[in-house]
Amino acid sequence: MAPQRVVVVGNGRMAQQCSEILVASSGAKVALVVAERRNDAAQSRLARFCLEAGIPLLQPDTGIGTPAVLATVAAQRADFIFSIDNFQIFDAALLGAARLGCINFHNGPIERYRGVHAPSWAIFNDEKEHGITWHYMERSVDAGAIAAEDRFALAGTETALSLTLECIRVGVESFKRHLGSILAGHRSRAPALEGAKLYRRADFPDGGVLNPQSTAAHIGRLLRATDFRPFPNPFTYVRVSCPRGSLIVNEVHAVGETGRHEPGEIVVADRQLIVACADRLLAFSAVMLQPDETVSVADAVASLDLRVGQRLT
Repeated sequence: MAPQRVVVVGNGRMAQQCSEILVASSGAKVALVVAERRNDAAQSRLARFCLEAGIPLLQPDTGIGTPAVLATVAAQRADFIFSIDNFQIFDAALLGAARLGCINFHNGPIERYRGVHAPSWAIFNDEKEHGITWHYMERSVDAGAIAAEDRFALAGTETALSLTLECIRVGVESFKRHLGSILAGHRSRAPALEGAKLYRRADFPDGGVLNPQSTAAHIGRLLRATDFRPFPNPFTYVRVSCPRGSLIVNEVHAVGETGRHEPGEIVVADRQLIVACADRLLAFSAVMLQPDETVSVADAVASLDLRVGQRLT
């Protein structure tokens, strides 16, 4: 049987690694890679790989939904289109451009987490395990038949960045292991979506607000779920209201019991910022005044004129 013709729509290291697996497979021929036009190291490596492998690379300036992109993809007469680390929506025309279907990588188990930022929501919801899914794409978001899936345990210390990277690692391994059955058209089952929540771009845990009335454990999960450092945060920054402005909080750690202090009360405000929450005293160990502009705790305390006895809300 002739190799299946495939088109890859995706970005960065994961799209490159999966394309390398496809190139090495006797069952697939990569006819085209479609990637966002962006200037970063991972995208440059993807472009270099395509050049060295002799794979045409299309990087449209206006996204994947234009007639020109659709015409180029349709001309490949692809059997499969793989969506890998791709955040653009396939319209009906693009979904219909592959003879055997379009398959998407989702960085969560779609029977629990549909939509965006699945690793972050899994951390915030205190899940004990997470997973990845390769699934067929339909007009409804993350609702198509499952082609392959894998689960793994969580340690309870993951950040949004570390869990996202682990999903990519597991996803590449899964792609390599299951590629033969995927190219053969195997569909393990239709997903049971009754218990799956659809998370949209406008949804943020706790609305992106640190509430000192919460427990230390809850606040810790909120901050780990939104921690993409050292990269820019693509989700939401967690803020706490101060008497003279607001403070972005990236990391805290518990330093003692609350004693007589009320939730939100500032206990120390100098080179350290220690605040009471519902059940512990929390030292704010990583903060920002503006997104992606880390400052020292001492500078934040001075800039916001924070003082012992004030309340954060």
